[in-house]
Amino acid sequence: MAVVRCPCGATQEVADDRLGQFVACPVCHDLFTAAKPPARPQAPRKRIGELAVELGLVSREHLDVCVEYQEALRTASAPGTKRLGEILVEKGLLKPRQVEDLLREQSGEAPKRRPALAKLVSRAEALRESLGLSGPEPAKGRRRSPPWVRYLALVILLIGGAIAAIVFWRAR
Repeated sequence: MAVVRCPCGATQEVADDRLGQFVACPVCHDLFTAAKPPARPQAPRKRIGELAVELGLVSREHLDVCVEYQEALRTASAPGTKRLGEILVEKGLLKPRQVEDLLREQSGEAPKRRPALAKLVSRAEALRESLGLSGPEPAKGRRRSPPWVRYLALVILLIGGAIAAIVFWRAR
């Protein structure tokens, strides 16, 4: 079965053997040629590791180590070669829920997010930027804080700003 659209905008299902033939629209009762809609070209999917790096969930170095480990498992002909998401969880770099969100994003679905947390984080990041607190990247060889530590610091900064505003307002 294929879904076809009439020029009036109505859609209906027709058998595959009817494609290319005239069919009657159930809404406007006009005849039109049932043509299968052209397939949309799909954009190339980003790899899960690249998405994790883009979103700041793992560092490039950690990703490279996990990919090398995955390749070593493949060349060793280990039974049941692991997927990269499994390796990232096994190494403690991601939680299973984060891998699920990455897979949803990779497939084009919207990841399940907590809107209040996302809104709070975006406000904190905007505050950080407005105060000029975006510091330099860590020195080579120095470990960067995990994302949750950075977000926690931003939330503390945002709460501190709110408390300062309340104190200032009451002092007036």
